[in-house]
Amino acid sequence: MTSTTSSLAHLKQQGAFPSEQAAVLASIENLEKIDGKIRCMLNDGKEQMKAILTSQVAKDFGSELKQSYRVKVTDGILNTDGENNHILVISSLEVVATATHVAPKTGVDTPAAETMKTPAPAVRKPEAIKTPVSKAQPISTLNPYIHGWSIKAKVVNKGAKRTYNSKAGVPQHVCTIEVVDEEGTSIEATFWRDAADKYFDMLEEGKVYTFSRGNVKPANKNYNRTRNDYCLHFDASSFVEECDEHIDASAMTTRMNFVAIDQLQAFVDKKTLIDLVGVVTSVGAAGSIKRKSDSSELQRRDVTIADSSMKTVSVTLWGERAESDGETLNRMLMAGQNPILAVSACRVSSYNGVTVSAGMRSTILIDPDLEEAKALRLWYESEGASATLAPAGEGLVTASKPGAKKRYSDIASMQEQAPATPDTPPLYATVNAMLASVNPDQSLYYLACPENNRKVTEQGPGEFFCEYDGKTYPHAVRRYIATARIVDSSGILLTQIFNDQAEIIFGKQADRMHEIRESDPGVYKAALAKSTWNEWTMRVKCQAQEYNGEIRQRYAIVDVKPINYAFETRRILDQLIEAH
Repeated sequence: MTSTTSSLAHLKQQGAFPSEQAAVLASIENLEKIDGKIRCMLNDGKEQMKAILTSQVAKDFGSELKQSYRVKVTDGILNTDGENNHILVISSLEVVATATHVAPKTGVDTPAAETMKTPAPAVRKPEAIKTPVSKAQPISTLNPYIHGWSIKAKVVNKGAKRTYNSKAGVPQHVCTIEVVDEEGTSIEATFWRDAADKYFDMLEEGKVYTFSRGNVKPANKNYNRTRNDYCLHFDASSFVEECDEHIDASAMTTRMNFVAIDQLQAFVDKKTLIDLVGVVTSVGAAGSIKRKSDSSELQRRDVTIADSSMKTVSVTLWGERAESDGETLNRMLMAGQNPILAVSACRVSSYNGVTVSAGMRSTILIDPDLEEAKALRLWYESEGASATLAPAGEGLVTASKPGAKKRYSDIASMQEQAPATPDTPPLYATVNAMLASVNPDQSLYYLACPENNRKVTEQGPGEFFCEYDGKTYPHAVRRYIATARIVDSSGILLTQIFNDQAEIIFGKQADRMHEIRESDPGVYKAALAKSTWNEWTMRVKCQAQEYNGEIRQRYAIVDVKPINYAFETRRILDQLIEAH
């Protein structure tokens, strides 16, 4: 269908394109291309208007647009700045001529086409960007200088409603959400006071809303969980409305820019948030930590993933994600599957070398329909499942906090640098060592609650009481807490081994080891003896503790993996080169 020609003056008067077939013919002036963003001045021969290209239009036409080119704008949104000047956000255009000469603004109503001295040669017309006619504009076009904006976006994360005291001491409410639009651009929005009370119950994750009459402000990178330079603030004058028309909300997903696991070192202990994808190779037991603020329990679960860089990393899931997604991944792994896990907005820390923490508002996808996930699946099935994988932080020197000490490569060095007082930060060291001996007469394991791993007391058949939560459970599980001696070429060390690491070293779960112990003590002792004199790469924690007025160093194995001989060879060669 042939489009009708409109003018900038008519556009200002109407405030929007009057129909789907309307278009504005104008020339490009004062063209600016800065960091992928394109700004210009449109001139149709009678009127001028500032314009901004959406990120998609800038991507498609950025290399082609030049000064004085003539374009046909077929869709856009009209806004005003703080000085009430009109700004057109262009979401669809075509290049119709490569050179124009436009007469300056006069009172004479001369058609713009007649001002061209000679007909310009036609050029290839890129396919116009098809976007639904709507007053909403892309999130990528928002900035503090645009007023009267409106966006249409899906709520992907919704935080709790929090209470704070105003300067006058009056309790007020605030809540924060994360939204994403059809382009995959996300932004954080905070609702203050009356807005929080009015819209908190209405906003639901997964639903699409129109947001308007808010303020655009620079984002605080210390707290913002998106990679957007701006954030939104809404107050009593703001307006939010659920979209009635049918919208494919599944298309509104945050764009993920994945970082390879072997590149995580560059982001350790920095404010930068990263996206991560990998094949799940193991899922740790569910656990919890106690919040300092209110002493409540926060659930956590560690998931180890790998990618084609031949590296692995531990990703910590928190809260409901640890319970729901963590358990889903565990069931899939137990069923013989190795699911693909994609996580957005993660922070990388130096704990245990390199570890990743998924935030409360991180997006977690299991077996997502992404090209990166498909490529990882092919890699894992063809070579990854049988490949030798190394932790991303293995062999690194870590100094994450003031006072933290670097890693050491042998037992003697670690003992020499052990913390002297209980208030000294613990020392972590990676050593290549062997299990020298395990006393078979020790308790070796304890009865634990299946939900929180806390110790339980057997009160009778099918009755196990957990003092921690005051509940009685019909069954319990056994978990290792063993003491053993490890040895390397520099010395010997008495250390504790906890459940996850003991299962790897002993090759059996604690319940199975108990059955063997009860049925045949000789086989039980042989099973423990079989676990000795095998080489492992161990991550050992050393912490000073006071006992009966005496300072003692307590050692515990917090991670254990088979030795990666290829990595160890490279590490030793690097040490030799550095020494000479």
